[in-house]
Amino acid sequence: MKKIVNILRKLESITVFLLFLIMVIMVFIQVVNRNFIKISIGWLEELARYSMIFLILLGTEMGLRDGTQISVEALTQRLNIGIRKGLKFITRAMVIYFSTMVFFNSIPLIKMQIKTGQLSPGLRVPMYLPYLTITIGFLIITLTQISTLIIDLKKTYFNKDCMCEGEDK
Repeated sequence: MKKIVNILRKLESITVFLLFLIMVIMVFIQVVNRNFIKISIGWLEELARYSMIFLILLGTEMGLRDGTQISVEALTQRLNIGIRKGLKFITRAMVIYFSTMVFFNSIPLIKMQIKTGQLSPGLRVPMYLPYLTITIGFLIITLTQISTLIIDLKKTYFNKDCMCEGEDK
């Protein structure tokens, strides 16, 4: 199981790197085209935008998984460990609920885009593909948060000596 998770994390890191590289290259080419060649190429901007959207979703998932997202720790660090663990459980459950709702509510949007057959203006790809990033992104967030919650619960109830995320060693 750990091997599969590690492979998926490496794949995710590679995907984030490639999306960032694509976004930077497309924006750079677009800036050079606008300022020196005086030609604007719409599909470059569109590809950069779609790359950035998926990059944000994957980055959000990575931050939530690793606990590196922005958080207010001034209050939680003053709480005792039991309350802190309970609060962590509640916030993770809320993230799971929210991401599950976004995932399920994005499916009808994808179905509608498939029915209409709308194409993106620049790339001329079916619009369900860019919208699919929302569905995929929130599915990944949901699954990762569920697995992290299970791991946290196992650490809390079956391994009393382990340190929780964010605790000093």
